[in-house]
Amino acid sequence: MRVTIKPETTYTVNVDGKTFRGMIKRSEWNGMMELRDEQGRTIIVESPPPLGAILTNVFGGDNEAWEVDLVKASPGVV
Repeated sequence: MRVTIKPETTYTVNVDGKTFRGMIKRSEWNGMMELRDEQGRTIIVESPPPLGAILTNVFGGDNEAWEVDLVKASPGVV
């Protein structure tokens, strides 16, 4: 039996003093990124700076945090 393993990067998001761990990028479009956790909470934010994302992907995650604008969020988030 064969299995498929897909590594996924998770994000920790801080919104007004609330911390949400384990957010997974679900999609990215038009300069925005959708993150969702296991409870179904969704956050849409501006995408991080492209250069920072490229450097993180090429050289490995260095736990660099980006501050971006919140576009939309589930009611339990804000």
